[in-house]
Amino acid sequence: MDVTHTGREEGSAASRPTSPLRSIFEWDLSATECLPPSAQDGSIGNPQEVASWDFIAPIWLTAATPLFLVDATDQGPSLGSDDRQAVSFHHSVFAPLKSTRSPPFSAHALFLRHAWDKRIALHFLLAVSHSEMAICHGQERPTAESCFHLQKGLELLVQVWSPVALAEHLEVLLSLLYMYMFWMRRDRLAPSRLRALSSTVLAYVRLYGIDGLCTNEEIVPTSHNINTVPENVLLCRVFIYLYDRDGFCSFFNCGGSFADYVNENPDASRKIWRLSRTAFLCLPRDSFGSGFNAIPKIEEATVLQVYFELIRIHHGINLLSQRGSLGTEGMGIQRHLDQLREEQSSIFHRAGLEDEGHSPSLLELVTVSFFYAVCIYLGRSRSALGDRPVPTEVQTALSGLIPTAYRTISRGSVQLLERFQWSLLILGLETNDPIHWDWVGKNISDSAIREVFHVCLRVKKRSGGSISMAALRELVSRGV
Repeated sequence: MDVTHTGREEGSAASRPTSPLRSIFEWDLSATECLPPSAQDGSIGNPQEVASWDFIAPIWLTAATPLFLVDATDQGPSLGSDDRQAVSFHHSVFAPLKSTRSPPFSAHALFLRHAWDKRIALHFLLAVSHSEMAICHGQERPTAESCFHLQKGLELLVQVWSPVALAEHLEVLLSLLYMYMFWMRRDRLAPSRLRALSSTVLAYVRLYGIDGLCTNEEIVPTSHNINTVPENVLLCRVFIYLYDRDGFCSFFNCGGSFADYVNENPDASRKIWRLSRTAFLCLPRDSFGSGFNAIPKIEEATVLQVYFELIRIHHGINLLSQRGSLGTEGMGIQRHLDQLREEQSSIFHRAGLEDEGHSPSLLELVTVSFFYAVCIYLGRSRSALGDRPVPTEVQTALSGLIPTAYRTISRGSVQLLERFQWSLLILGLETNDPIHWDWVGKNISDSAIREVFHVCLRVKKRSGGSISMAALRELVSRGV
């Protein structure tokens, strides 16, 4: 696949949602052989044919059969967009909404640059991009263009029998990450597909010892181009993103196998996290042009470290919540949270500032919101959200979450940050204030989480003001 970056000014007629962000790039994909068929093309998907692939699939894909069942009858109408428009949209609109960083320094911008000439990963990226363009038009079902690329990516992925090079591992895992992004953005969560993804990632990582590759801290440039992020660093970045997505899905009992595996070795996962963060340090100040910001500030490192620790803690609570009583492990998690709050008190102080001249960053606000939501989750992990009487630690966390979440929404776009969207879900289901219910309902922009919220809120109202974690997960598994 030859994807050319022309460097010309963006002049596409692609859909431009409310975001003011514009791309300074134009992407020429005319030579990719990825051009989508018309919406009437019967070759887009045949679930019976695709389902038969599992018997010839490589061993690490044997758990992935649900991923292949792309129902062509469940497509939305075509938008008439082409692949160049989809990639431009991905770069200028979608990627920035997935990050608190400036567009060229977001991880998704790095992934996009890497996927240019990677045939499999690019198909999945295009599937996500066409799908997201449709969502911006208010169309929840994936378009014909999106399904075309999803099927083509799956066809090629099945042929990857024995990756041996670092670049091949990176392409496979990046493709699986794009699959998470595709299936997590449907109007309803798809438990079978997300569990299949989790099992597939775990099988691949264990088969090829990917975590061992990621804990090799030697950074070796892959080319003489100083703008190139080393492949082992990018691999770490994708590894962490997969861990994050899988732990997030585990809350809804839609995965967690891979996140379980990562949580078993905290030292290795922290080492991979540290190496993954060097991706942005590999880029020179002027690598994306003079109009963009430089490498993120040093003080952000502390906030990002807290954010990563919260991801680990979140999945630890998932495990306790879904198996039995909290016991001493729950007390250990509470001590860890208390320690984070005490050691990083400056972050919480800044998040509470209302002085315009000393306002916190969007990342700080998102992180503090996530912290309070995790505290509520721990307190309710074996009981019910909104139950009375309210434990002191839950009430304290809710009192911190509400103003921080309101301030976060007022400060910047957080439409596609799953962890913040989840924090809004927790806020809405813990509070019994109708004003907050209305506000949360209007500000959860992720369609799947919004659907979970509205269904669970109806159950909460009928049951006297509370909903248990078990009931929430049961509703998701039934396809709320």
